[in-house]
Amino acid sequence: MKGLKSSQNLNFEIISMDEDEGVQNLDELIGAGKRSRIDIWKVPIRKDDILAILFTSGTTGKPKGVVLTSRNIVYDTFASLQRLSIHPTDAFISILPLHHTFEATAGFIIPLVCGSKITYARSLRSNEIIEDIRDAGITIMLGVPLLFEKIYNGIMEGIKKQPIGVKAFLHSALGIAGTIEKITKRNPGKGLFKSLRDKAGLGSLKTMISGGAALKPEIAAGFTKLGFKIMQGYGLTETSPIANLNLMNEYKFDSIGTPIVGVMEKIVNPNELGIGEICIKGPIVMHGYYQDKELTDQVIKDGWFYSGDMGYIDKDGFVYIIGRQKNIIVTEAGKNIYPEEIEYELLKSPYIKEVVIKGNRNIKTGREEVHAIIYPDIDRILFYEGKKGEEITQETLNAIQKTIRYEVTNLTNNLASYKRVKTISLRLEEFEKTTSRKIKRHILKDKA
Repeated sequence: MKGLKSSQNLNFEIISMDEDEGVQNLDELIGAGKRSRIDIWKVPIRKDDILAILFTSGTTGKPKGVVLTSRNIVYDTFASLQRLSIHPTDAFISILPLHHTFEATAGFIIPLVCGSKITYARSLRSNEIIEDIRDAGITIMLGVPLLFEKIYNGIMEGIKKQPIGVKAFLHSALGIAGTIEKITKRNPGKGLFKSLRDKAGLGSLKTMISGGAALKPEIAAGFTKLGFKIMQGYGLTETSPIANLNLMNEYKFDSIGTPIVGVMEKIVNPNELGIGEICIKGPIVMHGYYQDKELTDQVIKDGWFYSGDMGYIDKDGFVYIIGRQKNIIVTEAGKNIYPEEIEYELLKSPYIKEVVIKGNRNIKTGREEVHAIIYPDIDRILFYEGKKGEEITQETLNAIQKTIRYEVTNLTNNLASYKRVKTISLRLEEFEKTTSRKIKRHILKDKA
């Protein structure tokens, strides 16, 4: 750490949680603080004081230091609380790393402000998280879509294993619950599926909050049918992070919700469908990027933060995310292809575990075409089922490719012809991800 400080010419104090020679140790700092006569309650705090410098996860390139002020974090905390029902009796489970802005604000500061309990999960394994929820009586869980998807799929797999009569009853009840919820916005699943939630170890859980990426609408709808309250929000490190939240009783499953109080949003350079870049303005927008005025000026113009996310706003003020501007594939005809739209369709296949869509130039025609890099769920492909750990021969790989090719063709038939996947490649290991479980796309671009 001492070498890092000198080599990078850092002009601020580094505090280490470990024993590092020549660097301030956290335990020593705490001890010095206890011995000091400074009354911390009398230390003035200005709203524009820097509270934190957080480095983005870097899914599309080099991480940037986001400078957040006291005003940013405090405002975001209390504005978000206007949409949440949180009490001192509530218990949070903390799953994401605390250096993830979503977890730091919503999973740490908010419960502290409300006097709620926080339990730290033992691991990212969904079965252990569920055990922690049950043992600690957790009522509120924050997480990324991948986590909620795993938990939901686990519940549905459990239903599939029930006797035919029980399975038929549960599916019928789910259908009825969904219809009633759609018409009345009331949640009959709360009573209908109480025993199922208890059996799954989720009986105490009353609210789920999803952030960090787009949540599939069918997952949100599925949890709601089962009697859970699940809220989807949106934000970036640069917005402290929460910018949008669905209301508890006024929500749309495919939307990230409306902006929180005091925040304005607009769509810049919309196309004929109203899709353009989402821009955000308000007290939650960062001070800027650390020691990078040029980059700061590129994304903050007249107080508006240009998010890099593409989306649109409906007549009710609900905002929808289509994809990242940097990921867009542009065809020779000037058509925009949003990889996330195609990835969403392909992930409906039980045989596709992860996928990244990118543009590939056809050598013969010179045209940009859609290419899918797929990590298959090999264990669910019938002819390989039960052979986990066995070596995958070329013959097996060819058969897997054939199955995946069929799935890709079948699932993209409903898309416009220029959006359809022309070529695929398989990988036998999952994609490298950030700590917030987002695929590092820039690595794949660099290898292209």
